[in-house]
Amino acid sequence: MSGELWVGTWGGGLYRFVDDRFVQFAKPQGLAGDAVRAITVSRDGSLWVATEGGLSHMRNGHFRNYTTIDGLSSDRVVNVSEDSHGGTWAGTSRGIDHMIGDRFAPLSSSRQIFDPRYISLGEDSFGHLYALSAPKGIDRI
Repeated sequence: MSGELWVGTWGGGLYRFVDDRFVQFAKPQGLAGDAVRAITVSRDGSLWVATEGGLSHMRNGHFRNYTTIDGLSSDRVVNVSEDSHGGTWAGTSRGIDHMIGDRFAPLSSSRQIFDPRYISLGEDSFGHLYALSAPKGIDRI
């Protein structure tokens, strides 16, 4: 997937620009939802796509979708991130989840400063993961 352009849309799914044209990937092709919130390219070259219908993992042109059945705290996934150790994190409308094996587990915290509707995930140069949320601030995970 190196050098490819990927575009997420609000209702039209995911598009890849290749050979001077756009190729669409939407629910009929296996994407979890047609409203794309975030896209992350994994270190192995696969693609993680946060949608309003779950989290899609695209590898070799095939989708594996994750939903609440797979441990996500909500099917409305607003962000996805891979940390420097290869761990996958999903920010949903109900919290942050971490992939353990082939399932997601909720991040438990004694306090909750983030507003899950507007969450971004980021990592600093020391490998610390942060949840950034407007208007509530930044929290180190």
